[in-house]
Amino acid sequence: MPRKRKRADNFSDLTPETFRRDDAGLDAEPVDPDFTLIADYWKQVLPPAEMEEVPRRLCTDDAFYEKVGPGLIALEAISCACRG
Repeated sequence: MPRKRKRADNFSDLTPETFRRDDAGLDAEPVDPDFTLIADYWKQVLPPAEMEEVPRRLCTDDAFYEKVGPGLIALEAISCACRG
């Protein structure tokens, strides 16, 4: 019997573990550190220096922005919709 996936009850529960593909017996792929960084930034759990670095990097690093910008925009839109 396949194992059930862990379900995120709210956005603060979103972690790389919630996205594991282990219900089919597959090993999870490594999580891109940029996605981990942007998730931690959105949750505001980074040290202050890193919290300041992320917006600067979004403005100056085109590859970083193209990779994580759309996800950050989507998270903000979801957050706004949930606040009503």
